[in-house]
Amino acid sequence: MIFDPTVVNSKIIELNKERINTEHSLELVNSVHVIEGFTKFNKPVFPKKSISMVTGATLGLFFIGFYIAFKSVRKLVRVAEEYKPKEIA
Repeated sequence: MIFDPTVVNSKIIELNKERINTEHSLELVNSVHVIEGFTKFNKPVFPKKSISMVTGATLGLFFIGFYIAFKSVRKLVRVAEEYKPKEIA
């Protein structure tokens, strides 16, 4: 496989020139217009941190309980299948 590093270097130089030109043109922009004013919020009303923490903890415990119950049922089914009496053919 033949690799020509001059092509890569020339592309890097072109991209750097383009970046510098773009940065220069952005520096020369004089007019910035705000179309709509900003609304300052002093304090968020909802959700409160304490309610979020309690809700998250409750949901986490619920999912962990469901996971443990699911694993226990799977283990019981597996044990029941092992001790299942074999049929006489």
